[in-house]
This record gives sequence, C-alpha cells and structure tokens, in this order.
Amino acid sequence: MSKTVKQDIGATRKGQAALEYLVTYGWALILIFGVIALLYAYVFKPEFYVAESCNMAPGIDCGTFSLAQSGTNMILTLNLANGMDFAIEPRQINITTQNFLESGEVTYTWNSGESTIVSVLPSTVGARGDMQIKFEFDLTGKEIPRPATLQRMKFAMAYKIPTGSTYRTAGILNIKVS
Repeated sequence: MSKTVKQDIGATRKGQAALEYLVTYGWALILIFGVIALLYAYVFKPEFYVAESCNMAPGIDCGTFSLAQSGTNMILTLNLANGMDFAIEPRQINITTQNFLESGEVTYTWNSGESTIVSVLPSTVGARGDMQIKFEFDLTGKEIPRPATLQRMKFAMAYKIPTGSTYRTAGILNIKVS
C-alpha cells in the first residue's frame, strides 16, 4: 500500500471513531440538557424562592393582600393601616406592574374622586386607622397570568394630612395570583 492510502485509512478510522463517540455520548448530552431545561422551567422559578411580601414606608403598615382573577379582570386588594398619629386622605395611588401582562412596566393610577379602576375605603383614614384599597385591572384581550405565578408590583401613594401638606410614600409587593 502506498503512503497516501494508509493515511486515508487512518483518517477514516479516526473520523469513524469520532462519529461513534459523538453518537454514543450525544444521547447522554441531550438527556443532560433536557433535564437542565426541565429544572430551569419548573423548579428554578422565583415562585419557589421568593415569599409573598408587602414592604411599605414607615407609617403605612401592610395587613393582608391578595391578587385574584375575576373573569377577564385581575383584582388587587390591599388592607393597609395608618400607623401615624394623624389622619390621612389618599389623593393619588399608583400601582406599577413589572412583567405582568406586557413587556416592561404598566402603571395604573387612581386620583381622588375617581372610581373607575380602584376603590379606597374609607376616603379619609383616621389616626392609627385601617384602609382598604381595591384595584381592578381590565385584562380584556390580554393573556391572564396563571395562578400561583409571582407578580412584583410597585405601590406609590400621595396623601394629604390635616395641616394641608401632601406627602408621598412607596412600597413593593411580591404577590402570587390566586
């Protein structure tokens, strides 16, 4: 045999060995990547590691809170408590959702006197009093979040005190859809 024929046979054997190696261990690699994809999709979600929480600025305390689906609407209910020694009157409330229904952020705003998307009971909260805020998000034509998915929301409220001054407070909600 000539030298080039021996080189061709050696190259063929090396190529065949490499192909056999890839076929034999390729299935194992596909299986490993499949298991990693399943773990990433179903186990390593923030819902498993981030607890529901409501963090507000000092003076406004979180009570109970929930996010529920009602038909094509989502209803966020916050039971807050005025922990300050004077009455407050909510003037404006903003709820900003991140990755809730659309990419980026969406802000829902309520101003005093409006009752379209939110109700605030009572309209003036006495010193050390309770206040219920109920937002209703209209989701017609949009994808409804699945139950048990974690939603992160920003809460901002402007309120007026008896002296006439207006103040702002803010907080963050990590809440699961029920």
